[in-house]
Amino acid sequence: MNQAAVALEMQASDCTSPAVIVVGNGPVGMRLANRLAQRCPELPIKVFGKENWTPYDRVGLSSFLAGQRSLEQLQLSAAVNAGGQIEMFVGRAIMEIDRRQQRVRDGLGAWHHYSHLFLATGSLPHVPEIPGTDLSGVFRFRDMKDALGLMARGVRTRHTVVIGGGLLGIEAARAMSRRGGEVTLIQHSDRLMNRQLDEVAAGMVQQRLQDAGVSVRLDTRVSAIIGDCRVTAVQLKDQSLIECDTVIFATGIRPNTDLARHAGLAVADGIRIDQHARTNDPLIFAGGECAQYEDEMFGLVAPGLEQASVAASIIAGDQASYTGSICASRLKVLDSACFSAGRVSDAWQHRVDRSTSWQDDDGQCYRRLYLERGRLVGALAVGPLPEQARLQSAIQQGTMIWPWQLWRFRRSGQLWPDGSEQDIASWPPTATVCQCRQVTRGELTQAYDQGCTSAAALSSATGAATVCGSCEPLLQNLCGNQSAKSGWQSSALVHISMVLVLLLATALWLEPVGYASSVEQIGIMERIWRDGLARQITGYVLLGLCVLAASLSLRKRWARLAFGRMPDWRVIHLVIGLLALVTLFLHTGMRMGSGSNLALMLVFLAIVIGGSLSGLLLGSAEKTPSPGRRKRAGSGVWLHIITLWPLPALLAAHVLKAYFF
Repeated sequence: MNQAAVALEMQASDCTSPAVIVVGNGPVGMRLANRLAQRCPELPIKVFGKENWTPYDRVGLSSFLAGQRSLEQLQLSAAVNAGGQIEMFVGRAIMEIDRRQQRVRDGLGAWHHYSHLFLATGSLPHVPEIPGTDLSGVFRFRDMKDALGLMARGVRTRHTVVIGGGLLGIEAARAMSRRGGEVTLIQHSDRLMNRQLDEVAAGMVQQRLQDAGVSVRLDTRVSAIIGDCRVTAVQLKDQSLIECDTVIFATGIRPNTDLARHAGLAVADGIRIDQHARTNDPLIFAGGECAQYEDEMFGLVAPGLEQASVAASIIAGDQASYTGSICASRLKVLDSACFSAGRVSDAWQHRVDRSTSWQDDDGQCYRRLYLERGRLVGALAVGPLPEQARLQSAIQQGTMIWPWQLWRFRRSGQLWPDGSEQDIASWPPTATVCQCRQVTRGELTQAYDQGCTSAAALSSATGAATVCGSCEPLLQNLCGNQSAKSGWQSSALVHISMVLVLLLATALWLEPVGYASSVEQIGIMERIWRDGLARQITGYVLLGLCVLAASLSLRKRWARLAFGRMPDWRVIHLVIGLLALVTLFLHTGMRMGSGSNLALMLVFLAIVIGGSLSGLLLGSAEKTPSPGRRKRAGSGVWLHIITLWPLPALLAAHVLKAYFF
């Protein structure tokens, strides 16, 4: 670009109206831009990227290096979804922030005014201070430039040493091994991925890497890189040498905070943000690897996507809050998937009071759960994990895990019965389906309603299943079930529950129906109560309704009965409860009785109260989802279940009393 063009652009930029400016066109920056464009179609948005590439999926760089994904696929999964509303500046780094005049200066010297500013500057690779890091043949693995350099290097390299046995190091080693040549992975800890895996899981990952030809060296460090102009070897802490011609550093990251620090924003390890992803400047937000919430730094994409979504909502004038993230890692070593989420590292072990594991007979699949005060706080697995999405959701919500669930897990490796989570359309709209891209069920349903009626179309529109692909079966399930909308069930739960409450309140408020003082005054209802056959009929109908209602719970316990949709079964269950209350009135006239009859009536009433409350809470939680509503709904369900326990014994005693006494 010549000087005249630059001057003209600088003048134009200085005169245009303020826009929302995003610094960084990675996944986090593009999440905010796309979300904000969807919410505010008339709002101008400018996105600045330092690299000379249009936005691409940085998470997929290892697959790109391994030859499993093309550049076009990486760019497609990070494409702009808002037409011409988002103005892209490629290869234009932001050099300065002028907070007083609400403007930023780009690398060409042009100033751009902002109404709000979002910093997604990411991180820089951490390289230890050892001799030889500046030699030819030493690489980092953070961006497209690094990946292209390694692809070119892979054609002629004979031996590659990867330093760092974390997630990125394993991905780099796996990718280079696919390109041919010898690969050695060096890890300073006693196991691979020591922050995400225990000894058993790390050992399984190590074995799979070694089976693929990657040599793994544990509990050692590189003290120097040897060579004159080019790398010839690495020296370990025990002074031994490993001859090589390529070295890749995957030894962690450090937040890129220079721009924020020079602008006077609050910076600790990262740029400090509050529950709205806002910095100490009310017009400036931050998210991703450069941001720090309270004392936590997240080196993964998913937390940054959450922060960007919150910032987009706040800028658009909506309500949203960020309360931290559950770190989750996914890795695919050859054909074996590896998963880790929550508090599984050694640093959290003093907070975990219980853990339990399961391994299949062949030793190819391993799973472990971590609990704190009975609630799920962490999980890891090597091998197939059908419950992955539900496990991560349970960790985020701190779900209580009951003894019978642990027993099932130890026996089969599953917390929930087969098929209990497959009706994705019945999940709350805020439930996260794609953990990598933080795509919720509500967003997927909205895309489906707009014409994305296949898993591929949903992936293209929302980005779901474009990273690890583990949620693709959930998308297929959603497409299969979405035609049967579930919105009416929530309203039905609320309405039927209200009818139950009104009927029960009326029955308890009115005085119990008494017997007539003469034969001439006996009405139809009293004839039913006095007639033995009628009492038997109403009694057995009531007993049958109780058995039928209780048998519905077998849907969760027995996979063969897991047909239909859970919201539909809930409505049926509530209708049975309504019929049972009417039958109870026909059988007793709401007379409480005494002794065991009194106890039975009290239990019946408690069951009806619990059922109506749980129906109201479940219906309201599904219509207006929130963590508090879901928690109260769960409490109502458990109240309903607990009151059922004395019923079988009391019913048996009542039947025996009626026939034998």
